[in-house]
Amino acid sequence: MNLRSRPVLAWVFAVVLGLAGCSKSGETAPTGPPPPVVEVVTVTPRTLANEAALLGQLVALQSVMVRSEVADIIETIEFEEGTPVTKGQVLFQLRDDEPVARLREAETALGLAESNFRRTRDLSRDGIVAPSQLDDVTATLEATRARLEVARVVVDRTRIRAPFDGYAGNRLVSVGARIEPESDLVQVESIAVLELAFQLPELAMPVARVGVPVDLRVAPYPDRVFSGTISFVAPSLNPQNRRLLVKARVPNPDLVLRPGLFATVEAKLAARDDVLAVPDSAVVYGSKGTFVWRVDDQQKAEAVDVAIGIRHEGLVEVTSGLDPGDVVVVAGTNKLAPGLQIEAVPSNLDPSPVPSAAAPREAAAS
Repeated sequence: MNLRSRPVLAWVFAVVLGLAGCSKSGETAPTGPPPPVVEVVTVTPRTLANEAALLGQLVALQSVMVRSEVADIIETIEFEEGTPVTKGQVLFQLRDDEPVARLREAETALGLAESNFRRTRDLSRDGIVAPSQLDDVTATLEATRARLEVARVVVDRTRIRAPFDGYAGNRLVSVGARIEPESDLVQVESIAVLELAFQLPELAMPVARVGVPVDLRVAPYPDRVFSGTISFVAPSLNPQNRRLLVKARVPNPDLVLRPGLFATVEAKLAARDDVLAVPDSAVVYGSKGTFVWRVDDQQKAEAVDVAIGIRHEGLVEVTSGLDPGDVVVVAGTNKLAPGLQIEAVPSNLDPSPVPSAAAPREAAAS
């Protein structure tokens, strides 16, 4: 070894010994990982709107496939496809030569029966004919009137009419076609008012009632909000999905809505005051139920079982398990274990200030 390098080695050795001595004489270096940092909010009573955003489908308030009561041949078609029709308007005229002839025959027979009845009645008053003869003439008159009514019904069945005010759809037959009672002729739908059918979760059942307004949007008009009113609430839940069937009437005066459209429903069911709610990110769904992580006075995490209610705009109602002023974790729940020491910082999800949860961090910073 070079003699000149010995002083340098000796100096390095002395520095190492000195550092070792300092580490022994000073404080012990901390061991283990630092407490995890989590975001928290303070549970405070607030007003929570009970709204539901659901998918529904619009259907015609009234819709029917028009068919004939009798087998016959179409003589004329009295409407245009896609145009409005009124209740009682003739849509199809069937061949009626024979029914009309029978109607005239019945009308003639009725005239004769009425004349016989009048003559017999006058003679009966004078005692010329027996009362039993008057009874026979009276019965004949009533039977003739009944046959006339039947003849009129037969003629009327050759005129197929619109059952209600609405719009005629696609015509499915042509003039000259022979139709049967099961033949489809044309669909007539009433679309001035549509019906919206959707399902509510069971938590909304207490506030779902007839007369509650609903708002809806459809894809063809994304910037337009349509309004309706709940008109029907099913008496029981669907046992398969635990949901409640609800129907709403939706006015459609400008006829821009059509049956079959899917609609996003925004049901304004109610607004509830003094509700304890937390951001939905605070709720943990475990194998044994639903819980949140609460921060105690010692800045330690504890799992608290909770029951949840309605949801609205990222908030979840907590119906049991928490009290006003409790501090719960909304971000970093995956880092936690029961009794774990944590470092809590306020979350921007909470409009109210966090009380004591952030105090240790502030004290340490000062």
